[in-house]
Amino acid sequence: MQRAVLNKTVRERIKQAPRDLLASVLAVIAPLDRWTEKEQTQAEVETFIMDQVYLSLPESPYTPQEKADVAQLVE
Repeated sequence: MQRAVLNKTVRERIKQAPRDLLASVLAVIAPLDRWTEKEQTQAEVETFIMDQVYLSLPESPYTPQEKADVAQLVE
């Protein structure tokens, strides 16, 4: 699979995405008590991660499937 050449702005956005995601996830889970033990809370965190990945990664060069794959790796 051949990737498009990324301009500097897109590269920086891609590099910043995991930093922002980590900070956001930590902010979401910080007030939650034993969130990993509750299915509903786990699902909410997973949905949050998926939403953040879709919002932060640019549509080009990432396909929706690649974004879903990345979100699964994070979860």
